[in-house]
Amino acid sequence: GGGYYEGDELVIGRLRVKMSEVLGYGSQGTTVFVGVLDGRRVAVKRLLSQFCEVAQGEVDLLIRADAHPSVVRYFCKEQDGDFVYLALELCQGSLSHHVEKNSEPSQNEKLKHLRPKQLEALGGAAVRSREQGEQEGGPSPSPPPPSSSSAAA
Repeated sequence: GGGYYEGDELVIGRLRVKMSEVLGYGSQGTTVFVGVLDGRRVAVKRLLSQFCEVAQGEVDLLIRADAHPSVVRYFCKEQDGDFVYLALELCQGSLSHHVEKNSEPSQNEKLKHLRPKQLEALGGAAVRSREQGEQEGGPSPSPPPPSSSSAAA
């Protein structure tokens, strides 16, 4: 099925993608947006449909790792003619921010040659510390029940 636009939001299935709120870019045309799924704010990873097998492999890995505290949660997949959309747990910060904040200064010095592009390429949208997110007021490991309003903050 295809989606339709309401203002700057693409509505596809149960997912609303805020096309003006880009969180980041990845390889092969991947873009991560803010979105809303059943009233819950999520990260939406958009991949070109030609990478459908890659997206399915990522979904399979995320489902298998669902209980792991350092891996984002996968919620759903939607697809239109051109793109595959993965709704993922929305995290506070990025992988490079987490590494900088939680590493010893000597480790940070060793990792400097990796920042920022390479660290983000390692999975900035896919790895997080749930404990850190909770302490900083970020998302919890269990998603809250969907709200009756789809208004986002």
